[in-house]
Amino acid sequence: MAGYCVATGITFFVFMLQLRYPSVKAFKRIRKLDTELLAALHAITIQIDAGVGLFEAMVAVSEQDLGEVSVEFKKVVKKISGGVPQIDALEELALKNPSPYFRRAIWQIINGMKQGAQINPVIKTVINALSQEQIIQIEKYGSQLGPLAMFYMMGAVILPGLGITFIVVLSAFIGFDESLVKGVLWGFIVFIAFFQMMFSGAINSKRPTLLGE
Repeated sequence: MAGYCVATGITFFVFMLQLRYPSVKAFKRIRKLDTELLAALHAITIQIDAGVGLFEAMVAVSEQDLGEVSVEFKKVVKKISGGVPQIDALEELALKNPSPYFRRAIWQIINGMKQGAQINPVIKTVINALSQEQIIQIEKYGSQLGPLAMFYMMGAVILPGLGITFIVVLSAFIGFDESLVKGVLWGFIVFIAFFQMMFSGAINSKRPTLLGE
């Protein structure tokens, strides 16, 4: 009985992981892009302030250790070097990128280029907007931690503790079969492990993407 409960719990857990794997993988990539986005934009503004053109600034970012952001700019640099117009390469990047913040930044740069505006003030405006969004995310995240902590205490500490105590006391009076009691206790263990994994995932998913890992 106990082995059956454990096997069922593990099977269900693996099934849920496989079901959520594509969305989890996409979310992790978006987080990696958002993590280094501000640093990349700051690097571009520094390069342009030093008298370097936008293309050379993107080359410099593509060569830095900025994770997925550097990978994305490497694609743009490669296309532009191959003869694709700069605006067209950036538009393709914006259309295919999964991060809404990254797309917003690229589109604003594209609009500035089409209007003939200076690029550095445009990028600095994007940086300021992202910084404000970062503050909003932090405040929202802080307001969510209290209810989540209470939910965790109920699901992982209070309810399992009361349940185990109830089963032990009840079995002492009624005399439940030992295998049944062990099966129930193993079920509680599997439930707690699964609950903690799901809770950790929920906390991680609510963490502000602009803060990174």
